[in-house]
Amino acid sequence: MVVVRFSTTVAFVLIATFGITANGVCRGDAPVEGDAALLKTLIDVQATNLTLFPKGELTAEGSEKYHRLEAKATVIWDGSRTYTRFHTKQVIQVPVKGNPDLKEDVDSIQDGEMIEVPGVLMVHFPSLHQARRYVDHVAGTGYVRELLLRPDQIWFSSDGNINIKELISPSSTKAKGVRFVIKRDGPERVVIERHIENGSFMRYVASLAAGGNIVSYERVPSNNKSLAGSGFYSWDRDLTGRWYLREFGYKVSLPSDPKRLNVDYSLRVTDFNADPVIPSNRFEFSSFKFEKGTVVEEGLIIGRSPADSPGHRKYRVGKEGPTEKRISESQLNSLSDKLRAGGFAAPDRTSK
Repeated sequence: MVVVRFSTTVAFVLIATFGITANGVCRGDAPVEGDAALLKTLIDVQATNLTLFPKGELTAEGSEKYHRLEAKATVIWDGSRTYTRFHTKQVIQVPVKGNPDLKEDVDSIQDGEMIEVPGVLMVHFPSLHQARRYVDHVAGTGYVRELLLRPDQIWFSSDGNINIKELISPSSTKAKGVRFVIKRDGPERVVIERHIENGSFMRYVASLAAGGNIVSYERVPSNNKSLAGSGFYSWDRDLTGRWYLREFGYKVSLPSDPKRLNVDYSLRVTDFNADPVIPSNRFEFSSFKFEKGTVVEEGLIIGRSPADSPGHRKYRVGKEGPTEKRISESQLNSLSDKLRAGGFAAPDRTSK
């Protein structure tokens, strides 16, 4: 890892606000009870942290127990351009051969790589000899959300979804009808409560010892009429002193049964490099290494059939694949349809 200069911005901002108490906020902002200046500092920390790693590389292992999905991926990013090499395994139920009324558990395993750049998603499944290039693409869609691993996508989010900076900011468009309470919990912890008009609230805990990053949160429903959930984060420092995500997890229960989870997700970053050497063509379709016999489809649009994708073209690389891997055109078409319909796992695990 290349060492770059250490930024003291976050540390200075935190030190500057210790002991300051303010109750006023800008006109039009949601009301804040407690140390509004400290809350502003924590919001600034979140905004700063989002910009700390404009590029990088990480390897992570994740699992979602409720949907019995496991994923391991290496992600390289430069801004919004992302390359991901992934392995996913999900336990799914299929009809028993000879007895379609019964179902059995099987492991659905997918290995591949994908490139996502603004407006385009490219995927390659080497073992299936399949590659596709989607256009008119909406970022973050068409694949399981467990592969959303860039800092701006998952590191600072609530339930892997909305950025916490927006949820704790009194001036955010998401703060309508919200009341904030901020208080200290010992010398290094700050508690932020986000109260909603219906009586439910979110509780976030930030650690000054972890650079002001959020270390846990909890969603407390009102009379069990809304989702309940909780999450945690653990942080580590790279060689330059910048904080990066080491572990993350969250759980969400059903409104009808708070004791029953419908999401149980955990993530562990096993390797992190803030300054990788990225090949010049890393985010181009040409960087995929296609074996002879690979069927390539270009100009597809997610959610549309090839016939409804005006720029669609389909071709095979070379004349034929290796003898031991040769499969028929009908089999290739069947595999293509299956992958296109299901994303990188079962449809209910696909980002939309």
